[in-house]
Amino acid sequence: MRHSLVKLKKTLQDRCAELEHARSRAEQYEAEVKKLRCRIEELKSEISNVEDEVCASVVFNEPV
Repeated sequence: MRHSLVKLKKTLQDRCAELEHARSRAEQYEAEVKKLRCRIEELKSEISNVEDEVCASVVFNEPV
């Protein structure tokens, strides 16, 4: 009986360690996703600005 209890406690400790490790990885992944989403928004903004500049230069250079 006592051996079973010790074995179960060890299993619980191992599972808790695995859970903590998985939680830590999940938090890291969430932070990385947040950074990437911000970068995507920055790139979208840059693309929009470049498109606006190209359109403006095309309109400016069209013959009248």
